[in-house]
Amino acid sequence: MKATEALTRLRVVIASHVLLSGPPQELEHFLRFRVSSLLFIGHPLNFDGNKSRATLHEEGIRLHSYTSRWIAPGLLSYFKDFLLTTYWCLRHHRRIDVFVGADGLLALAGVTLKKLGFVKIVVFYSIDYVPTRFKSRMLNRLYHNVERWSIRGADVVWNLAEAMILARRNSGILTNSSALQIVVREGAHFERIQRVNVDHGDKFSLVFLGHLRKRQGLELLIDTLPLIFKRWPDATLTVIGSGPLSTLIAERVTNLGISGRVRLLGFIEDHRVVERILTQCGIGLAPYEPDRESFSWYTEPGKTKQYLACGLPIIITDVPASARVIQAEGAGLIMDYSSDGLIDCLSEIWDDTARYSNMRENAFKLGAEADWKIIFTRALDQTLPLLKQS
Repeated sequence: MKATEALTRLRVVIASHVLLSGPPQELEHFLRFRVSSLLFIGHPLNFDGNKSRATLHEEGIRLHSYTSRWIAPGLLSYFKDFLLTTYWCLRHHRRIDVFVGADGLLALAGVTLKKLGFVKIVVFYSIDYVPTRFKSRMLNRLYHNVERWSIRGADVVWNLAEAMILARRNSGILTNSSALQIVVREGAHFERIQRVNVDHGDKFSLVFLGHLRKRQGLELLIDTLPLIFKRWPDATLTVIGSGPLSTLIAERVTNLGISGRVRLLGFIEDHRVVERILTQCGIGLAPYEPDRESFSWYTEPGKTKQYLACGLPIIITDVPASARVIQAEGAGLIMDYSSDGLIDCLSEIWDDTARYSNMRENAFKLGAEADWKIIFTRALDQTLPLLKQS
């Protein structure tokens, strides 16, 4: 019997810092109707005045929802998040079978509750990792120490990519830890996506999906567009997302005189709408800046899974390890981080109709392996047997 068949008897808590929808919310969606009780705790990621929230579901039915009135300034908000997480857990559960903390601080709350006897097993769901999280050496040391304490106290660590395990091992964070280390990759809703036939999509429609911030390669992409549009008159670009660079990108598009061929759609909350837009596009772009201090170097980008699930060939820099898998499986190409590198890849794909069609088919196949249902089922089948040891 698979371990996931025992889910219906479990009480589960998921605690996460929330900016946009991501793996913790997908796990909530997956578990809601599969477990006896599910408490999801979400804290604001940025110090923007947003409030922490908690939602309790029993047998899939929403029973309670809470919003904290407690707003702490700056770094004090982290202590607030730790205490609120602990309080909300104790308010509703005297027995928690599985506590999932989606970063080191919140996983540490689970570890604390486990030591007090309220939690059976703790999952540290490691969404990202970066060697230099803060410019302050003191804060950066504290950040990594919190991760170290959480990993030592956790029963299992769900890593988004193998690079996280390797980096933590090399830095000594995994020393003296007996926690099971497994890889739980980013996913997509492959089954629900209504993909279009290769002949119905617009192969000259480029798309960039993601957070508009530094190190994502968006500036390089925008500056290369005039050259792309000159060589391929039918080419267009759609940008889905928002962030610190939103205004700068909009101004740059206007100054370059290419507004008529660039759609800046901003953040779209309904991911089904995002999926419908992606299926109408031709190539997904992920031109990450090659910087070892970037989060993208150590994790697995969610956008690539969305592209693949929608059948889009991908052009990506050799930053995340998944870039090599995408190229090896014939679902995309690795580009040099330069305008010439991007144009060379586009030429290889657009100037060969048969190759483009083949890449779309390969993207479909690779995307099918990234369905969230498959990913979480595998992760839980490895994790839940630990309950018998607790």
